[in-house]
Amino acid sequence: MTKVKFGPIYTRIEDLMGPVELAEKSESWGYDSFWVPDYVLKPRMDALIVLGAAAQRTTNIQLGTAVMVLPYKDPLLLSKSALSVDVLSNGRLLLGVGIGAIPREFEALGLDIHQRGRVSDERLDIMSRILAGETVTHHGRFHSFENVSIGPPAVSKPRIPIWVGAHCGNGWAEGPLRRTGRYADAFVPTEATIEQYKDAMDRISRHAEAAGRDPSKIEWAAFIFIIMEESREYAERKGFAELADRLDRDYPLVHGRAAAAGTVDECIEAIQAYVDIGITHFILDSASPAEEIVEQYERAAKEIIPHFR
Repeated sequence: MTKVKFGPIYTRIEDLMGPVELAEKSESWGYDSFWVPDYVLKPRMDALIVLGAAAQRTTNIQLGTAVMVLPYKDPLLLSKSALSVDVLSNGRLLLGVGIGAIPREFEALGLDIHQRGRVSDERLDIMSRILAGETVTHHGRFHSFENVSIGPPAVSKPRIPIWVGAHCGNGWAEGPLRRTGRYADAFVPTEATIEQYKDAMDRISRHAEAAGRDPSKIEWAAFIFIIMEESREYAERKGFAELADRLDRDYPLVHGRAAAAGTVDECIEAIQAYVDIGITHFILDSASPAEEIVEQYERAAKEIIPHFR
């Protein structure tokens, strides 16, 4: 039986606890992974620098980026940073990547948001080879170089795992599904219903086969909002208000729509529905107010994760 893994994401608690401290606590609580998002304009530390620091204060927990925005990053420099964290952590880095979704950040960086998919495809092609230790020659639309290799060698074999993120919303764009099939070691979407996720699995598998890859080697992961309270009604109401403020739009906490809300048993039931379709790694994002997030993560580790062990 495949082990089901869990990891909290560090977000919205900057004034209450530092990311390295939460990484340490997450490991002590028994989490499998710890995740840090990547932003330019929000007042948060660089994700890979944070994970490099967390690597020195933890031993076993995997350390993930959720996600690095590929159009923001030169692929050789990003590969260098990722390899450095992989070595510092003794092979515990999970490199989550995506194409970005914040127009203001693209504008501030002088980037064309309409080119983000094409840029990301080319950079993934480069990085998938660089991170495997290859000497790479590449002449493309956005990058051109010959006989380039980047060190230090990765501890992770055959390479640092690349996780491709995607946002579902009202449906899938084909780009992230194609990218996952061609390059990714794992797929990690946000806001995917169970039916949408099953559809993505089928389409990604076809893209993988077309690229000559074995779809069974792709790990299925998901972001999921979680809020534990004494009743589902109260949890949904409380979480809805919190997410409306955070996301600046309505996001009903409906089971089967990347959410687990209610009592511990109800949250377990909601997560189990995703496990039943083959998802084996969950990134937990608390839907509680900031001052309750750490407590919610600890409760999930002690009351929910043991069910899946």
